[in-house]
Amino acid sequence: MKRNIEEVVWNIVDFLLVQSFGTEISIREAYDTVYAEEGYQWVQFDGKGWVSSKDGGKTYLIEDMDLFDVLAAVKKELKQEGRILDFSQWEDQCVGVPYNLEFVLREKKKRTVYCPKCGSDKVAPIVYGLPTYATMQRAEQGEFFLGGCMVCDGQSDYKCKTCEYDWSHEQLPSTAIKKVRYTIRTQGLETIENSRKWVYEVFPDGKCKCYTYHGREKNADFIEEEVVSENKIKTLYRELQKLIKMQYESVERICDGCNYTLQITYKDNRRKIVSGDVAGGEYEQVMEFFLGKIFELED
Repeated sequence: MKRNIEEVVWNIVDFLLVQSFGTEISIREAYDTVYAEEGYQWVQFDGKGWVSSKDGGKTYLIEDMDLFDVLAAVKKELKQEGRILDFSQWEDQCVGVPYNLEFVLREKKKRTVYCPKCGSDKVAPIVYGLPTYATMQRAEQGEFFLGGCMVCDGQSDYKCKTCEYDWSHEQLPSTAIKKVRYTIRTQGLETIENSRKWVYEVFPDGKCKCYTYHGREKNADFIEEEVVSENKIKTLYRELQKLIKMQYESVERICDGCNYTLQITYKDNRRKIVSGDVAGGEYEQVMEFFLGKIFELED
């Protein structure tokens, strides 16, 4: 991402962080508000279309098309701050470019995290690194635990205030998994109306469900349910958790067939999400080998 875009992103994020929840605004409006005081205006620039400039187009900060990247980056940064950009009012409508659409600034709903050992909801994240004075104060107030300055893979990221058990998803046994959801979506040159989606859910008691979606439809046009032995579920969960502990990530990228999202929900009520292209990676092989014995999978 260009340096100017990074600067714009941080300034817009800072601006939106002080806005109240329920505020309706577009990224374009947020940009104009932030940079109006500096004299920036949108002008046409030869070969570039519309650019944001304060000297009549002799130089410019960003191009109009850069707002696509700005929007994506702002959404990502605000999500980490517990805020989301709600565009639901435009759903299923033929409207303009996303950065010109008004969104509603909302608070991201936080999932209640439970201790997988004792079941208590009195838990808090573990923060690593050299703490500042403010960080130490927040830790003393119980907002989180301090984990030390050393940071490495697989460290515990949550701790229970009741039983003092600490854990991460990589450290948990496969018996801590309470649900697996595997979604496959078609991608390519087809239209949205002709796209397909298959959602498979696998539960510890042996229940397996398949939902098929077509185009923009929110309701499944086909639902199938089967039951297998709990031992088969345990085997699947062990294989998936083994990959999680290895922190395995599929690197295949073909981008001409289907993509997948694997969502593993644990007893602590948190989720581990892995996604990629269906290209013969470890996660896809494990899931398709299991599902292929239960449902009729399409090529």
